[in-house]
Amino acid sequence: MLEKRDADRSLTREQRKERAKQAARVGRRASYDLPPALIHHVRRIGEKERTPASQVAAALLAHGLRRYWMGEIDLRAFKVPSDSPRYEWNLNLERLLEKVSQAVEASGEA
Repeated sequence: MLEKRDADRSLTREQRKERAKQAARVGRRASYDLPPALIHHVRRIGEKERTPASQVAAALLAHGLRRYWMGEIDLRAFKVPSDSPRYEWNLNLERLLEKVSQAVEASGEA
């Protein structure tokens, strides 16, 4: 405990502030491997709505989760067998992203 306190004393005020900010984020962050096209769409919506991309991703994820649990989203159409011993299925994200691209084109935002 004393070692940590000594290490904290050697930090600048800004570094201590950043460390506290990062500590407050523990349990609120997640990392997922996403296709670049999906990341692009989230960023694009963030720019359009003038909001942080992470908040756009959170809002879209929350909407998707609500719709999934209400039975409005069926992932079976996108399932493909997995080679992994850990998972029985993978999702064909390219196929799903094709539908996203079609929706973007139909919206006139392409």
